[in-house]
Amino acid sequence: MFNREKMLLGKYYDLDEENKIVTISYSYNSVYDIIDGTLDNDEYLIKDEVMSRIINSLKMIPVIYKINVSLKIEDYSGFDKEKVVDAFEDAIEMNHYSLERESRRKWIKTSLLVIVGIIVLFFNAYAKKNGWYGNGETNVDIASEVFDIAAWVFIWEAVTIMFLTPTELPFNSNRLKLRVNQIKFIDNDNENYRMITFDVSSLKWDSYTKLDKISKTMLLIGGVALIGIGTCGIIAVASEAFEYLANNEFDWKDLTASAIKLVLDILEIITGIGTLSTYVGHGPFRKIASVASIVIALIIVVIVGFTILFGDIEFVISVIFSLSAYIIYLVGRIMQFFLSKRQKKIESK
Repeated sequence: MFNREKMLLGKYYDLDEENKIVTISYSYNSVYDIIDGTLDNDEYLIKDEVMSRIINSLKMIPVIYKINVSLKIEDYSGFDKEKVVDAFEDAIEMNHYSLERESRRKWIKTSLLVIVGIIVLFFNAYAKKNGWYGNGETNVDIASEVFDIAAWVFIWEAVTIMFLTPTELPFNSNRLKLRVNQIKFIDNDNENYRMITFDVSSLKWDSYTKLDKISKTMLLIGGVALIGIGTCGIIAVASEAFEYLANNEFDWKDLTASAIKLVLDILEIITGIGTLSTYVGHGPFRKIASVASIVIALIIVVIVGFTILFGDIEFVISVIFSLSAYIIYLVGRIMQFFLSKRQKKIESK
């Protein structure tokens, strides 16, 4: 770190070089400078620009320093000091929940875009194999190139959303959690009357467990995979049907296998949509997905029996991916079930 940078930090902030702590002090003439007075009730709401100002200051301070924030309010105008601090804590916590929702939306968008890209590539491969683009070599090359480009556009868009698009939230609670040591409130007599400390015991959102995050991640992976596998399966069944019609060959065993696959693929898509709805907490097919998942298990049993009966090994190989995605989904669903039961017991006490 340059000496000039240290000098600038010491000029504008209280720099404790020995303990590697920088204290940022803000002074407000009136409580109305930090409280949004538009609420039609007795509660206080902190203005977004107050938090944004703190976050912007963090960017200028090297990461080797922990940060203390000092807020001095000259005139409280009859507002309850304790409720002002409580409102500050609530604002940080509400922002965290918003950040969690935004993170889930990003993961869903990213996963679905990747799956769409893979589906387009899968469709392109089957289309070329079955001559869906016609017989002309130029037509095939052009159509194939267009679908290849479209598939990679979806995949690159997913990368952009997940890793390159910044958060749209006015302030980032995780950045506060990592950088800020404490937020201190000072009255007009320069006395410290309340402090928000950023440790495990004081941060309410730390109640989220690792098992909860793991189970939600498994639901996301399983749901998206079921949608992708189901859609690709429908394309494969359509390809087989196209081949039957082109060759004028009808085998009741193959038709039965295709019909079973088609039902499985449709149920996988429904279950996948319902699983993503569960992941975000709202949406269609949440209840239908539970029934569909049970039927999927029965169909997998039928497929295994069909394979044993007719010796069609390719049939069971085609469902291995479905089974893998279903297991991931099922483990995540079971974990969520028991975690929700435990949470209800805790809330009832």
